[in-house]
Amino acid sequence: EFYVSDPFDPHDLTCVVTAYLSGLCSDAKVNSFVSFFLEVIESAGSKLCDLGGDIKPPHFSLRTLTRALTYIRKATPLYGFNIAIFDGLTMSFASPLQRRFHIVVEKMIVQNMFGGSKPNSAVLPKLPADGKKYVPYEHVWLEEGPETPRIDERFILTSSVREHLKNISRAVFAKRPVLLEGPTSAGKSSMVQYLAELTGHTFVRINNHDSTEIQEYLGHYVSDESGKLRFVDGCLTSAVRNGHWVVLDELNLAPTEVLEALNRLLDDNCELFLPDTNETIHPHPSLRIFATQNPSGAYGGRKVLSLSLIHISEPTRLLSISYAVFCLKKKKNRVNNHNNYYTYIRM
Repeated sequence: EFYVSDPFDPHDLTCVVTAYLSGLCSDAKVNSFVSFFLEVIESAGSKLCDLGGDIKPPHFSLRTLTRALTYIRKATPLYGFNIAIFDGLTMSFASPLQRRFHIVVEKMIVQNMFGGSKPNSAVLPKLPADGKKYVPYEHVWLEEGPETPRIDERFILTSSVREHLKNISRAVFAKRPVLLEGPTSAGKSSMVQYLAELTGHTFVRINNHDSTEIQEYLGHYVSDESGKLRFVDGCLTSAVRNGHWVVLDELNLAPTEVLEALNRLLDDNCELFLPDTNETIHPHPSLRIFATQNPSGAYGGRKVLSLSLIHISEPTRLLSISYAVFCLKKKKNRVNNHNNYYTYIRM
């Protein structure tokens, strides 16, 4: 048995950053990335949590860094190196935290990566010349889906919601699963639905509870008109095949077997295994997976997800799933709009 610790030695980190950003630009700011990462690791237990114990320290690891570097490498050709750095590090290290800690991380980014001067605000770049259709949100180009894009005028876009949507857009651009955590009726699922409709993707919502069965997700056998058994895809299987945007609602209410079935789909393998048919499904390129949950402890019956299922703020279970977690904090009174309008909370 061997214990393998996190490689937080500056020389090891330098090797990792160099490998990810090699050839991207003339000055990859390798030493700056290393200094930022070591500072945020050191600050996790002091500056980025509640010392009274109400808010636990975030768990940042090498995977958090490499997810940010992967985003930076992908985004640089479109948005430029500095904007890619700011967006990538913000998504990986600030978004998992409550809003009041965002400014602390952003100061670390600006100080270490840009010498104390924040880069200019991002602007929408030229449309990617790859032949695909795109829809813009803020400065991020998102691939258009098969449906006609539309804007739901009922949805109230406050400044804080715009910021959350921008964070989600970054994760969608990076093709990463997203976990949104926040209080009831904060608008977690509504934001995903708004963005799905804006980009022309089919929105699918799967509700979880303590009695959710794995067959609801994957599928089951039924008898056809002739009495023969045939397999019918579950809601998740159908979405994986067809490239829908899926929200797994109340994820931390789902039974353990359901969470275990998601591991393979959400990690780097990105595949769904159907044990009943012995089939391995590789997802449609347009598939995007989101999950929502209320904070565990504050709401009855909510379990603490394994670290592999929230690896962004990095709770991890030794597997490794890279969610971008956005804490939605209730700040003002709820606004109720009837006639099927969204119930929205200003955050």
